[in-house]
Amino acid sequence: MSSISRDLIFLVLQYLHEEKYKEAAHKLEEESGIYFNMWYFEESVLAGNWEEAERYLSGFTKFNDNRHSTKIYFEIRKQKYLEALDRHDKGKALDILVKDLRVSSTSNEKTFQELTLLLSLDNFRENEDLSEHGDTQTARVMMMAQLKRLIEANPRFKDKLQFPVIKASRLRTLINQSLNWQHGLCKYPSPRPNMKTLLVDHYCPQTNVAPGGSSRAVGSSGIAPSQHALGELPRTVAMTLNQDSAVTSMDFHPAQPTILLVGTTAGEISLWNVASMERIAHISFEISIFILTWFFGYKQKTLARDPTVSVNRVIWNFDGIQFGMFKKKTGLSIGVAYSQHLVHLFTYNGHDGISNHLEIEAHVGGVNDAAYSQPNRQVCIVTGGEDKTIKVWEAATGMLRYVFEGHEAPVHSICPHSKANIPFLFSTSLDGKIKAWLYDNMGSRLDYTTPGQWCITLAYSADGTRLFSCGTGKDLIPHIVEWSESKGTIKQTYHGLCKQAVGGIKFDTIKNQFLAAGDDYMVKFWDVDNANLLTVTDADGGLPASPCIRSNKDGSLLAVSANNNRIKILANIDGQRLLSLAARSASESIPQARAINPLESVSAMAGTSASGADKGAPMATAGALAKNAQTIFAAVSPLWNCLAI
Repeated sequence: MSSISRDLIFLVLQYLHEEKYKEAAHKLEEESGIYFNMWYFEESVLAGNWEEAERYLSGFTKFNDNRHSTKIYFEIRKQKYLEALDRHDKGKALDILVKDLRVSSTSNEKTFQELTLLLSLDNFRENEDLSEHGDTQTARVMMMAQLKRLIEANPRFKDKLQFPVIKASRLRTLINQSLNWQHGLCKYPSPRPNMKTLLVDHYCPQTNVAPGGSSRAVGSSGIAPSQHALGELPRTVAMTLNQDSAVTSMDFHPAQPTILLVGTTAGEISLWNVASMERIAHISFEISIFILTWFFGYKQKTLARDPTVSVNRVIWNFDGIQFGMFKKKTGLSIGVAYSQHLVHLFTYNGHDGISNHLEIEAHVGGVNDAAYSQPNRQVCIVTGGEDKTIKVWEAATGMLRYVFEGHEAPVHSICPHSKANIPFLFSTSLDGKIKAWLYDNMGSRLDYTTPGQWCITLAYSADGTRLFSCGTGKDLIPHIVEWSESKGTIKQTYHGLCKQAVGGIKFDTIKNQFLAAGDDYMVKFWDVDNANLLTVTDADGGLPASPCIRSNKDGSLLAVSANNNRIKILANIDGQRLLSLAARSASESIPQARAINPLESVSAMAGTSASGADKGAPMATAGALAKNAQTIFAAVSPLWNCLAI
């Protein structure tokens, strides 16, 4: 039984005792076997309630478990037998002797014979060994003292004799906290919530009334939801960007809505100003090969690309100053004999482009997903890998803070979040498991299995109140659903996906109202409050079967990967206005595209390196590395390759 399950039973026991449901409480103690109520057992013995005493005892130990248990049962039955003799009820005494004491004395025939002889006496105290046997109540008290010593010495009662110290009405307190949390998640919170049941999640209904007396929900503009929604969706192709290789991951800057970070199948990352269609910065994998081979003394005749290298995930920090790139290596190349798989963190310097911050040896095997988080108000990078672990690293130093273990398959995705100032994270694995973790090294707090054992990715709505997932089952049937966080059950399944997915389907939340997914050579949209498909767009054609998509923070732009290494930028009316205004000032605020040159000073990508083996030491600075002989690999990483998430 898990520690959480044990704690829950103790809370229920406390509640039952507080509400005076004594019989139910003792029945739960007996059936669960986690707490032996010595006071209740003593009460039964002193009252001569022998059947109840033995029944309660049987929930914790059986007659033949050990010598202590055998002695406990024997003493109870002997006292019951002597009391029947004392009442001169020899019929009852004979029944106890045959049914109870005969079994209890199988290992000691002499004892049974001595007990049998007592039937022939008018007063069993005529027996020399029982001459000092007191009255009934005194005998029970003396026997109970002996039973206590036997119980305390019995290993079957280890850790079961003390009830934990719990604040009064703890279960009620937790329920009230849960109701307050649920009320905080309401889309339309009422100042006076009506909470009448715990059997379903609490919610506050919307009270707006449409013109004409209809009770149908309407938007702030008075337009019906479906009509209002279509005008807010980014569906118009505003421009097309040309990459050098196929896109695997994208992320818009959190504060500059026209700045787009892109990772590709060729191990490249690019930084685009989509308003001016300018590539601000570009790092290609060929450069890494050149520098590493020079550092290790190997000869490099050409700067050929390695087809096994792919960017798995690119993601911005909360403030947009830092971003991460996650790769792995599936093969070996001459001069770069690395099997470890790294996380690369870069710094975005605005007009100065980007520079390398540090690299971390994160996992044994690929880094499948990563995200930024802020446990204890400290910015960290959380990674999930092929080695079935989740790790939390300080983003500033690369120091390892936490390792979460418990998945039985490679970690597929992670989703950090915070509720009521309590940071936590969800993780999913390739066997369809969802786990939830607190930053305390105490193991997973929740453990769910997705229906159909889906391999899923999780995402919250922009306001953090609703949790969604998109995934594909073993039968390749795709699903998009909304989850109940508290129950681990599906609240709503969205319809309209293709019958069988070609590759993993990418999805994103748009503001607080919409979902978007790249599916069946299109981009599909849903209103989160309606399970039916809202609308689709093919973005003027040329999309792959499962395009990669990413919305900017305000939902005005949607980046969509297209065939022939292209990225299409879709916009709504606000997005088109944003692009127009941003394009006017782009030449003044954004530098021309620049690639990191292998012959350029290494300070252009100076950074630090962190190894998973050196978990506690802060990372050395790039300046210190440069002073030691010809150490220049602070700028680069070995070959990586992993599937796009």
